[in-house]
Amino acid sequence: MKNSQIICYGSLNIDYVYQVEEIASPGETINSKSLQIFPGGKGANQALAAARAGGQVHHAGKIGHDGEWMLPDLQNDQIDTSNIVISDGVTGHAIIQVDRSGENAIVLFGGANQKVTKQEIEKTLSKFDKDSILMLQNETSEIAYILEIAIEQEMFICLNPSPISNTIQTLDISGISLLVVNEIEARALGGDASDQMQNLRNKCPSAIIVKTQGSKGGVVSLPDAGEIISYQSRQVITVDTTAAGDTFLGYLVAGLSNGVEIRDAINIACRAAEHCVTVKGAQSSIPHRKQLD
Repeated sequence: MKNSQIICYGSLNIDYVYQVEEIASPGETINSKSLQIFPGGKGANQALAAARAGGQVHHAGKIGHDGEWMLPDLQNDQIDTSNIVISDGVTGHAIIQVDRSGENAIVLFGGANQKVTKQEIEKTLSKFDKDSILMLQNETSEIAYILEIAIEQEMFICLNPSPISNTIQTLDISGISLLVVNEIEARALGGDASDQMQNLRNKCPSAIIVKTQGSKGGVVSLPDAGEIISYQSRQVITVDTTAAGDTFLGYLVAGLSNGVEIRDAINIACRAAEHCVTVKGAQSSIPHRKQLD
């Protein structure tokens, strides 16, 4: 691939971030030190990361009028937002607890993200061809239909099955080109056994498969190659892990869209994710490419 357009069909959320000493346990009421409100959503985060990494990015999705304030920030990063539908419903939002070590716990309300229709999908994807890259997550409705249309159009499909759910576990993902999973998602799709990566390979035989492992780095399986490639993350002072995975994925896809070899694309994606966790917030923590030089 070289100079491929990226279309991210994904969520846009309003993030309500609460700083806490420790994440609440079931039945527990805790105090919060602060509340901050950020634009977020896995789709929008990944689109923004891809754009800041140098990709040509379009975003498609759905918001309510209460979320229109988020669009200028995407546009400022040269993201085409013309395929975002503004509805009379409520924008999706997330309640995020961030503890003193930087770990988070998230409660998600889908809102308008769960009102995406087949007609909107057909209208949007008809504008892109097989030389385009589709980025897809699991925070919007009609995921199976988006996959079906994209496969018919022979697009390069990147799937991040997050948040994991029973629905996405039943999807036919044999036609995707890039699967990016964390350890929880890898177990859900590939099982706990030592042949987990092979199980994932059986589900998507032609895909590049990346399993991220946080501060431990991760592993990559290439189609038609027997070896598993390991990569390492550098130690940094973690402030907030929100959007770290989205940053990694967006940078990886942008690198591939610009013809960067997979090992080099993984390396710069790691550097971007490392930078992300040192800054509070979701989209505000995603670095621009020049910050990593």
